[in-house]
Amino acid sequence: MVDLFTGIPDELIESTLQTIRENLDKVGLFGGHTLRKHTDIQLMVLKNRLTKEDIRYATSYWDVNVAAAVASGLMRKFYDSDIVFWLKNSSNDYISLIGRFPQTIGYGFRKGEDRLNENLRKACLVLVKDPQADWGFRILTSYPMFER
Repeated sequence: MVDLFTGIPDELIESTLQTIRENLDKVGLFGGHTLRKHTDIQLMVLKNRLTKEDIRYATSYWDVNVAAAVASGLMRKFYDSDIVFWLKNSSNDYISLIGRFPQTIGYGFRKGEDRLNENLRKACLVLVKDPQADWGFRILTSYPMFER
């Protein structure tokens, strides 16, 4: 487990957490899993993923701007309530954040269904601690979700 703040004075920790809060928009998607598998993906590619991978649904954000806005929005929403505690705690290197949005953020297919759903409004964002990252963590993945 990664402990980002071992031996660091409390006042420096709080200052660092405030700096992270002010710079959440700079925690980017940077060519990771989200961009390769869940952003502006063609419909046949999504259908193909359902047949070749052990997944319940295959989804995509409308475009990179929507994907970035969702990631930023979820980090802002959960920063004080969940992310700060997670960063200070060394028991888990990953955190999953799930949120709903008022507007559609993406589209996708469920396994066993042929109908495209273009009204996805729920998303998952998974962060992983990374001492080499500028902010002590990075986005592992993010993807639109079906409601149920």
